[in-house]
Amino acid sequence: MKHFKPLRVRIYPVGKQIEQINKTLGCSRAVYNIMLHERITVFEEYKDDRQKLHDYKYKEISAYRKEFEWLKEADSQALACSKVNLVNAFSNFYKSVRGERKGKVGFPKYKKKKAKNSYTSSCINNNMAVDFGLRKVKLPKLGWIRFRDFNDKLILPKPGSNLLVA
Repeated sequence: MKHFKPLRVRIYPVGKQIEQINKTLGCSRAVYNIMLHERITVFEEYKDDRQKLHDYKYKEISAYRKEFEWLKEADSQALACSKVNLVNAFSNFYKSVRGERKGKVGFPKYKKKKAKNSYTSSCINNNMAVDFGLRKVKLPKLGWIRFRDFNDKLILPKPGSNLLVA
């Protein structure tokens, strides 16, 4: 049985990679907020009829990508993970309300641009790779990015370039 471990590293993107990361962060946040808004409006519309509320089919990510063309610029796996995060947030909220979860979990909130920015992507069809010898990681829609493992010594980027912690 294989055990997979997450890789947490500091990356040093350059030029267009920084722009693409920011686009993906924005698109992931937007998808989460749009889906949360849809759930709130559907609940307000059908709150009296529990059967219609239960049978309602929410939109998939592909429908949002057709509706909003700018979502096609982001990594599709990151957008799918945003949907999973929202589903988990609602699941934790409902478990808390029913008393099946320790502690109190509040209703899911909209994501803010100023808050902690991060996104998660999944490895599908080998779209990710790690080269420990060259200290580079390949990410979807970004290509190869230099990284620093926390056990390695720092490899300083060129002067004047921006650093991004992800």
